[in-house]
Amino acid sequence: MSINFKQCFKDQCVYVKSNSQIGTTTYLAVYVDDIVIAGRDKTELTSTTDLIKTSFEVTNKGELEYILGIHVTRDCSLKTLRIHQEKFIMELPDRFHMAHCHHVRTPQASGAETTTGLAGDKRNVPYQNLVGALQSLVSATRPDIANAVRF
Repeated sequence: MSINFKQCFKDQCVYVKSNSQIGTTTYLAVYVDDIVIAGRDKTELTSTTDLIKTSFEVTNKGELEYILGIHVTRDCSLKTLRIHQEKFIMELPDRFHMAHCHHVRTPQASGAETTTGLAGDKRNVPYQNLVGALQSLVSATRPDIANAVRF
């Protein structure tokens, strides 16, 4: 199937098609079996979707609200796009048996004292899974916690 998209050099999961006749660009972002189609021209978006449907079974879920654990909120009047993982974050304490943990500010204040030892019995906390979950937040929506997660 050829729909005239070019693979992005920097990210091989992103494809771009420019239409110089009408001055628009359409983007495809692909992750396994999820595809996000973005662009300004609705006719171009519809024709791209129709072309993909000729070769693949497609479920069109309308405007993007959620993908790969990330919630997407678009405000057309303010021309803003907000991404967040609040639900994932709120589930972490229960998932890792840390519902009664003490919260700290991030990013970490400069000059703050750090410790390498553990307080109390922490054998029941799956650290690798917890750090992996936090690292996924860092790479997707929360780069501000990167320094705290690296310890």
